[in-house]
Amino acid sequence: MASFIKKHRWAISFRLVQFLSWGGLVFIAYAFSPDADGYKATFTFKYGLLSTFFIGIFSTSLLRYYLKRIINFDSFESGQIIKIITGISVAAFMYFGLSYGAGYYMGKFGEEHVKVPKCTRIWVLDYC
Repeated sequence: MASFIKKHRWAISFRLVQFLSWGGLVFIAYAFSPDADGYKATFTFKYGLLSTFFIGIFSTSLLRYYLKRIINFDSFESGQIIKIITGISVAAFMYFGLSYGAGYYMGKFGEEHVKVPKCTRIWVLDYC
């Protein structure tokens, strides 16, 4: 067991940071979302949180896989910066596309009709 942990310590560290980061993001979204008319108890809200978590895990895992395969840190050149930026951009667009698709699916085929409040109060600002 100790040799497995020693051999895969960087992968375990990445997964731990990844789960804590995406889990923290989901927790913040849950904690600071207003519970207007029981919105937090709806399937729509829970599906949105879970899809955010799993899509984030998936997109950052693919980014890590890409960077491990493409980037060679032993002979790092300035051209690899373009590859890093490209990988980050593709992962971000993939996250956006999958999140948008999950939201579209939820809105199109979901059976719940969530009542959205007319005004939103954020600290001292009112949006109507």
